[in-house]
Amino acid sequence: MLNDSTTCTPDPVAPPGPSMTKLVSGIVDDARDLLRQQVALLKHEAIRDLKEAKRISISFAAGCVLGGVALLLLSFMLVHLVSWLWPGLPLWVSFAIVGGACAAGCAGLFFFAKERLEEIAPMSEEALNATKENLQWTTKPR
Repeated sequence: MLNDSTTCTPDPVAPPGPSMTKLVSGIVDDARDLLRQQVALLKHEAIRDLKEAKRISISFAAGCVLGGVALLLLSFMLVHLVSWLWPGLPLWVSFAIVGGACAAGCAGLFFFAKERLEEIAPMSEEALNATKENLQWTTKPR
C-alpha cells in the first residue's frame, strides 16, 4: 500500500512578492533619482550655455570696440575730405558738418528702434492666458 504522503506532492507555495509599500517607495526613489539627474543635466547645460555666451560676448565687445575705432577714423577722414573739397571752410565747420550728419543718422536709428521696440509684445496673448490659468491653479486653495 502506498503512503499518501509519498504520492501527494504538496502545493508549491509561491514566494511572497514585494509589498505595496516597497513598490511605492521604489517608484518614489526612482522619481527622486530621475529628478536629481534632470537637475544635474539642467545645471550642466546652463553652465555650458553661460560659457558659450561669455565667449560670444567677448567677441561681440571686441568687434564693437574695433568698429568704434574704425568709425572714429572714418569720421576724421570725412572731416578732412570736406575741408579739402571746400578749402575756404574752417576746420571746425568741417567737423560740425560731419558731426551733425552722424548725429542725425544716430537720432533716426534711435527713433526707428524705439518704434520697433514698442511694437514687440513681450508675451503672446495665448501664452499670457495660459500663464494666468496656471497661476490660478497653483494658487487656488484646496
